[in-house]
Amino acid sequence: MYNLHPLLLAILAVGATACDATRPRAVTQPPPHESAKPSEKRVTLADVGLDAASLDRTADPCQDFYQYACGGWLATHEIPADRVRWGKNIEVGDRIQGELRALLESAASEPAGTFYATCVDEAAREASGTAGIDPLLKTVRAVRDRKSLIAAVAELHRHKVAALFVIASEQDARDASQMIASIDQSDFGMLDRHHYLDDDARAKEIRAFYVEHVGRMLQLAGTKPAEAKRAAAGIVALEIELAKVWKTPVERRDPAGMYNKLDRAGLARLAPAWDWDAYFKALGFAGLREVNVTAPALLQGIERLLGSTKPELWRAYLEWKVLSTTAAALPKRFEDEAFALRHLVTGTERLPDRWKRCVMTTDELLGDALGRLFVGRHFAEGDREAVRGMIAVIREAFGKRLDQLDWMDAKTKQRAREKSKQMSSLIGYPSTWRVYDFPLDSKVHAANVLAARAFEVKHQLSRVGKPVDREEWHMTAPSVNAFYDPQRNQMGFPAGYLQPPFYSRRASVAVNMGAAGETIGHELTHGFDDAGSQYDAKGDLVSWWEPETRKRFEAKTQCVVDQFSAYETLGEKVNGKLTLGENLADLGGVELAFEAYRALRAGAAERLVADGFDEDQQFFLALAQKQCTKWREPRERALLKTGIHAPKRFRVNGAVTNMPEFAAAFSCAEGAPMNPRQRCEVW
Repeated sequence: MYNLHPLLLAILAVGATACDATRPRAVTQPPPHESAKPSEKRVTLADVGLDAASLDRTADPCQDFYQYACGGWLATHEIPADRVRWGKNIEVGDRIQGELRALLESAASEPAGTFYATCVDEAAREASGTAGIDPLLKTVRAVRDRKSLIAAVAELHRHKVAALFVIASEQDARDASQMIASIDQSDFGMLDRHHYLDDDARAKEIRAFYVEHVGRMLQLAGTKPAEAKRAAAGIVALEIELAKVWKTPVERRDPAGMYNKLDRAGLARLAPAWDWDAYFKALGFAGLREVNVTAPALLQGIERLLGSTKPELWRAYLEWKVLSTTAAALPKRFEDEAFALRHLVTGTERLPDRWKRCVMTTDELLGDALGRLFVGRHFAEGDREAVRGMIAVIREAFGKRLDQLDWMDAKTKQRAREKSKQMSSLIGYPSTWRVYDFPLDSKVHAANVLAARAFEVKHQLSRVGKPVDREEWHMTAPSVNAFYDPQRNQMGFPAGYLQPPFYSRRASVAVNMGAAGETIGHELTHGFDDAGSQYDAKGDLVSWWEPETRKRFEAKTQCVVDQFSAYETLGEKVNGKLTLGENLADLGGVELAFEAYRALRAGAAERLVADGFDEDQQFFLALAQKQCTKWREPRERALLKTGIHAPKRFRVNGAVTNMPEFAAAFSCAEGAPMNPRQRCEVW
C-alpha cells in the first residue's frame, strides 16, 4: 500500500530567468492531433476547480513550479497548533472529520455511535481510571519465567499490543490467492528507528527524554519513582537491542527480502527458546502452521534477549507496551504524558480537540460502521462511474506508452499489458460492510478500545489458510488517500479522496485529470515500479521480466535515484533510493494522466481558458495544487531519513522537470530548472 503520502519544503537552485513569470503563458500552437484551433471560453480558475489565491505570481514557473502553484497558499496558511502538518489533503480531511462528528452524534444506537460516545465522555474516562486495561496489567505483572512471559505476550498480541513483534495475516507472496500468517517487527516507541541508534545531538536528546517519559508513564500506573527510573532505563536498553535487528526503511522496500516463509520447525530453528506451540495456543490459533517472517534477524535477536533479560524487566517492558498503546483511552494524565513525547519528536504544539481524536479512533477501529454512515450521506454513486471512466482512459494511455518503449522487449511488454488488463479497482466504498458484533461497555472507553483491537486480531488471523477476499479494503471509506496493493494487483480510491480539490463533478477535464487522474496513474504505475514490478499479474512474487530488460529498467531508474538524491532541504539530501518507488509512480502518474487528458479533449470544439491559463496549464496547476503542504521542521527532518516520499516541492518539480509537455505549456527555455537538457525517461 502506497499510500497514505507526506512531506515538504526546500529551495531549488535558481538559474537564469527563463520566462516572464508574472502572467500565464498560452501555448501558441495547437497539439499535433488537432487540425483546427477550437474556440475559447473565458472562465475563472474557480470555475474549473483551481484556487487562484494559492498562486505566487511573483515566482517563475520555469524556475520553481511548486512555488508558483502553491506559494500563495504557503504564505497565507499556518500549521494549526494540533497538527504536525497542514496541506490541501489535510483541509479535506478536516472537513470530513466535522461531517463524521455530526454523523456519530446522531447515531447513538449504532455501534460506531456508542463507541464514539464513550470516547468523548471525559468524566467517565477519568472515573474509570485504568479499569479497562487492568486485566492486561494483571497478566503482565504476573510474569515470572519464560512460560508466563510467552503467555503474556500472546495475550497482548490478542489485543493488538505490539510487544516484541506483530502477528497478523497477509497474502502469501508466492501464492497470492491464499492468506498466511505474518510476523513483523513492532512499532517504534520513539516513532523512528534512527532515534534509537543515531549518535547525533537530536537523537541523544530524544533518547534522554524518552527514558524519563517511560519512567513517568510507569509511575502514573502505580510504580514507585525509584523503581520506575530503573525500569525505564532497562526498557529503553532492551528496545535499542531490538532496534539493532529491525530492518531499515530501505530494506523493507525489498519484496524478496521481506518474504521468509517458515513452518513451525523453521520458527523453532530461529528462536528455539520461544515455545511456539504454547504461543499459538495461547493466541487462540493453535492450528497456524506457516508464517512469513519479514525479519528473521528479529527473532534471532529476541532469542538472545530471552537468555539475558530478567523477569522483572520483561514485566516492566510489557507494562510499558500496554500503557503506550492505550494511553489515548486512559485518563488525561496518561494522554498528556504520551503527547509530551510526540511534542518533542514532531513539534506539534497541542493535542487535537477530544472529539477529533475520537472521530479518528472510531474510524480506525470501527471503520466500516462509520464509513457506511459517511457514504450514505456524502458520496454520490455517479462519482464511481466517472472514476471508472478515468481509470479506463489512463489504462489505455499506459498501453500506448508500452508500445513506444524502446528498452522493453516484446515478451515483457505482453506480460505488462496483461498485468495492466487484470489490475482491478476498488472505488468509493466496500461492496460488503463489516459487522462489528462485539459487546461495548457504556462507560469504560479503554475496554472498548481493547475489545475492538481484539476483534480485529481475530478477524485477521481467522483469514489464514483461506482464499484472499479481493473485495476487502485496506483503508476506510472516509480516508483521504489512495493505494495500490501489488499482491492483489489492485488499486483503491476511497470516497474520502474523491472530493475537491482531487475530484469534482464541477471541475474541468484538465483539472480532474491533473489531480485525481494523476493519482490513478500514480497507483497504476506502482504496479511497475522497482518493487511492484516484482509481482506478476496474479500478485505472485515471481520474475516475469526478461533479464536484459530488467537491467535496462534498473539503469533507467538509477537516473531517478540520482535526480532526487541531488535535492536538498534543511541541510540534508533526499534519499533517492528510499523514495524511488513513489518518485517513479509520480513520474508515471503525471505522464499517463496528461496523455489521457489530451485523449479526452481531442477534437473538442471549445477550450476553457481560466484567468488566462489554457487547459494544459490547468492540468499542471491541478497536479501541483493538490500537493500544497507545510510540515513542522522536526518531523520533516526525520522523514528525510525514514519517509518513502520525497518532500512535496520535489515531488512536483521532480515530476514536471521530466516532461517536455510542461516546458511547452509554460514556454520554459531550454536549460531552465524546469526544462533541463537531460531528463529521466522511464515510462
